[in-house]
Amino acid sequence: MEEEIIDLANLNPQVIEEIFSRVPLKSRARMKRVSSRWHRFLTRLRTTHPPTTSAALIAFLKRHHGSETALIKLQDQTLARARQNPNATLHQPHKFPYLVDSCNGLLLYATNDQDSWTYHVSPPPGEYQCTIPLPVAHKVSRQASVGISFDGCHLSRFKVICFFCDEVDFKAGTIKCQIFSSQTWHWRDKEAIIINPNLLLEDGFILGEFYCPKVYFRKKLYLIWSFCLLVYDDDKEFFELFRLPKNKSRRAKCNSYMSQCIWESEERIQFCDPSNNGYDIWTFVGCDDGDNDDDFPWHFERYVTLKELIYQKVDVFRNVNVAEREKVGWARSSIRPIAFTEDLQVLYLHVLPRTIYSYSFETREVAKVWSIDEAGDDDIWMFHFYPFLLTSVNLVALKELIRSSSQ
Repeated sequence: MEEEIIDLANLNPQVIEEIFSRVPLKSRARMKRVSSRWHRFLTRLRTTHPPTTSAALIAFLKRHHGSETALIKLQDQTLARARQNPNATLHQPHKFPYLVDSCNGLLLYATNDQDSWTYHVSPPPGEYQCTIPLPVAHKVSRQASVGISFDGCHLSRFKVICFFCDEVDFKAGTIKCQIFSSQTWHWRDKEAIIINPNLLLEDGFILGEFYCPKVYFRKKLYLIWSFCLLVYDDDKEFFELFRLPKNKSRRAKCNSYMSQCIWESEERIQFCDPSNNGYDIWTFVGCDDGDNDDDFPWHFERYVTLKELIYQKVDVFRNVNVAEREKVGWARSSIRPIAFTEDLQVLYLHVLPRTIYSYSFETREVAKVWSIDEAGDDDIWMFHFYPFLLTSVNLVALKELIRSSSQ
């Protein structure tokens, strides 16, 4: 049977708008190249149907009198300007001195008694704050990286994974871990296998170098470990190491790890790496691509130049003279990527000392998103940023989980 072809010109204009408003922003931007007519239509559609997102940012603020979590609800800058309403922020003081990780609507906090760590899981600030104390802790003296895995749906199935980066058996290719499961409500010790452990022995690898927020995607936890991508399989409970792309344009590695970032986009993990003149963005293809060379599991995606960021009307650069702006090294150490939103095609940047800007891959415009000054900066001495997803955490189920576990 021959397939019927529908001519868009025969459809009601409102129907056409509704169809194209559901197309991802990246695809719509590519469609503008079809013809001048399509370009005009999609440009108008961009203002009448601005994209929305469930993504947000978590800012962890450490004050001398306590800690605070700020939930920054992100939105399209065109919509924000039209409504004269910047990205909304909710602030929630809490008793936990550290925010460790964020995953699909749950936050992982930590406390310690100078001897041992204890971890706590909580929904986003601004809602009912419900904390789950985890009954087994590990010693503060044991250096570890800790993350949370949660699919956003089943509260009874989240895990907290703690692996001790200094406790590697190189001969056996294993690493010591502690894993907490909400299904059993207890911790257990495990010697987890590491695939490609030989990378840990290469010159320049630093076992304790973890600075980038983790990403949980398709039952795998991704994080940057020194010059490698570490992938933890949540089902089979093993680790796999992949070498990150070598950055030949970066003259020095000092502090560069602070500017690295990973995120999920188009069903893939992407890696943002600073260079001397901007940011290289790579897509991780791993071993899933049959045509891929296992020694180089990356595909180059795009490049963002620092000049695109520096020469725009960004408040932090207004008092910097042209000569200073030409010193790319100064800007490179002052701008750090922290997150990416696929729905909006926006890269979020922490511009030192305390402001977040957005850079649109669609329009190449820079806009101010949020500043710590707006929250009061009288005694803030530490702040970190984590990507966040505004999923609807079932608070009733969370309360019931806590009640049943405490019995």
